[in-house]
Amino acid sequence: MFPYIKMRYFHVYEVIKYVGFHSFLKETVYLNREAIPVEKDLSCLIGLSKHKSCSTLEVLEINHEILRNGHYHYRFHNRRQKAYYYLRSGFHGFGIVDGREIVGDIWYCDPFGADKSFVHPDLLWLGIECQKKQVYSFDMFLAPQKRGHNYAFYLQNYFLHHLKERNFSKVYGYFWADNIPALWVHRQIKWKELRRVRSHRFFFLKIH
Repeated sequence: MFPYIKMRYFHVYEVIKYVGFHSFLKETVYLNREAIPVEKDLSCLIGLSKHKSCSTLEVLEINHEILRNGHYHYRFHNRRQKAYYYLRSGFHGFGIVDGREIVGDIWYCDPFGADKSFVHPDLLWLGIECQKKQVYSFDMFLAPQKRGHNYAFYLQNYFLHHLKERNFSKVYGYFWADNIPALWVHRQIKWKELRRVRSHRFFFLKIH
């Protein structure tokens, strides 16, 4: 329980510090916020190429060794704590690296994988039923200072190509309807939008 509380503490602290209290409230207090579940057939992907703004970047798989050896580090302490929490839960993630700094990441769970110790709660809320060779993608993050430079598109597209190489056939996920940058990236990559769902939240209390 303590690692989870520690992760939440740093999340609150860093959101307020770097993007402001208004953004924190928007993320944690809302009524009837609309989420758009999406799916992506991995047999139809956009070519994997780098925009010139991403020419110095690389994407790597996040694991315990990378987090502990000190060669790469997270810009935000909260994301490092989340990475440990997700890995302990049996999830898998990729980070986008600028120099030695992990400036963004994206995660997924495989309900039929070797480690089924924790089923992601979003699946029930969104009405998604993953079949074999299908995964759920969640919690994509990019440092505020790095947004608006095509990094999100590059990270997500690389991530999808990697899943295809691992013989997965489909990926599910979601984004908020009021998150215009996320909507733009998902439509650019040609995710298929599914039936929308609504959610309510008061800080850490969620009602679906």
